Amino acid sequence: MGQDLDLEAYRRRYSRADRPGWEALDAAVARLYPGRAPDETRAPTVPHRFGGTDPLDQIVAFARPEAPTPHRHLISYGLSQLDYEEAAIGDAHSGWGFELSLRIAGLGPVPRWAADRLQGLARYVERTERWFEPGCHIGFRHGLDPDAPTLLSGFLAAPDPEMPEIATPHGAVQFLQLIGITGGEIAAIQDGRVRAEALLAALRDRDPLGAVDLDRESLF
Repeated sequence: MGQDLDLEAYRRRYSRADRPGWEALDAAVARLYPGRAPDETRAPTVPHRFGGTDPLDQIVAFARPEAPTPHRHLISYGLSQLDYEEAAIGDAHSGWGFELSLRIAGLGPVPRWAADRLQGLARYVERTERWFEPGCHIGFRHGLDPDAPTLLSGFLAAPDPEMPEIATPHGAVQFLQLIGITGGEIAAIQDGRVRAEALLAALRDRDPLGAVDLDRESLF
């Protein structure tokens, strides 16, 4: 299939004009970043609909040098319904009902681990048909960046504080932010020493926008 794929024909056929869900995400991003193009865009070479292994059609990133913690803000496209689908018009939720948001401390290029984690979580949702909601925690066997020493080995999901839920022709879409947490913090949630809401509040006190800092020490 990859050899026969005409990517230019694909891009013409699935332009933004044919993708009301995509346009709705673009509009939400533009409200937060008016007049700005993404500083970086990650997209799979082969789209998922043509056999590609990455479910997200693209990940956009914006630099935030003025934030309390200078960071890059990543936003996914692909867990909600991007293409026009008549049968889905008026549904309560668009696709899985959310897109992922990830903020990473620092202003360099988007690290490979970040895009890999977002695509990996999208594959998990697609494979298991289990979705994420605010307050849920996600743990990994290794650190968020497998090539760097870090105590952060999971995420806590919360609404992105700068991106409210939007309405689209295919239903509502929430922007679910992934905030880095340590193995010790995951254990504290699981054994009842701390509630997810209390941990989120403590992390927001340290950084209101929840940028992932791989050097952060554990609170537990």
